[in-house]
Amino acid sequence: MHIDVKTSGETTFLEFEGECTIESAREMKAALVDALCNTNELILELAKVTAADLTLFQLICATHRATWNTNKRFSLGSGKSEAFSRLAEKAGYKRKIACHRDTVPQCLWTEAIMDGGQKG
Repeated sequence: MHIDVKTSGETTFLEFEGECTIESAREMKAALVDALCNTNELILELAKVTAADLTLFQLICATHRATWNTNKRFSLGSGKSEAFSRLAEKAGYKRKIACHRDTVPQCLWTEAIMDGGQKG
């Protein structure tokens, strides 16, 4: 697994590449936490993910929830790999309406976002 970090203004782009599984959980979490501490907007790019398990999805949800009570924004990039999209569908993450915990209808797993768009 490889993580690429790029910054443009107040936005940080994290690109996860390779196998995003339990074996790389510590590395993924550290990158997400570090990015959130040092930016106002974080965009996670997943187009180069070759394998994923529920660890990645849990880290994405935790990162999203961490931004709810701050002025920070977190979104998924528009490109998502086939491996990521397939697991999101199979595991039941892809949904029509927002998570019940999401106080605004911007759940990262809604079909509109999963099918290409970013969270606003």
